[in-house]
Amino acid sequence: MAKEVGSARGREPRGRGELTHRDVEDTGLMFMRDDKPPRHGNLVGWPSPDDTRKDQNKDVAKHLAQKAVLVLHN
Repeated sequence: MAKEVGSARGREPRGRGELTHRDVEDTGLMFMRDDKPPRHGNLVGWPSPDDTRKDQNKDVAKHLAQKAVLVLHN
């Protein structure tokens, strides 16, 4: 599926990051499944994007990046 999505955008996918629901929920965010593409979802509940919360958003993103498992595409 990743190759189909990448082709539609004119680029080849190189990989993806996989997270568990627990990893997401530990940050205070929620995973909302949408299956577009299959097994895809959105992370919702981010703090307001105003300047006072920018550092908090970065901290959440760093935490998720540390927990993510990198899966490279061949």
